[in-house]
Amino acid sequence: FDVFFICLVGKMFFSEAKDALLSLKLGCDEFRDYWQIWNIVDWCSILLSFCCVILWCSVLIGTTDATLTGLLDDNGELKKDV
Repeated sequence: FDVFFICLVGKMFFSEAKDALLSLKLGCDEFRDYWQIWNIVDWCSILLSFCCVILWCSVLIGTTDATLTGLLDDNGELKKDV
């Protein structure tokens, strides 16, 4: 499901970026008109989604850290003598 989420956010990012660049090519007035409330909501959603992905990746990396895995025995349970 993680890959599916990243793909959906990526699709939304490229779609919004395409619209923003197209409006920028049409001039500054058109680019200013692009920034209506729903486009702002879309970009906030994209940025927050990227933040979630970055946080999730750091959690995944952190759980494989040797200091954490060293606290577990062979069965994956917390060692008693810690």
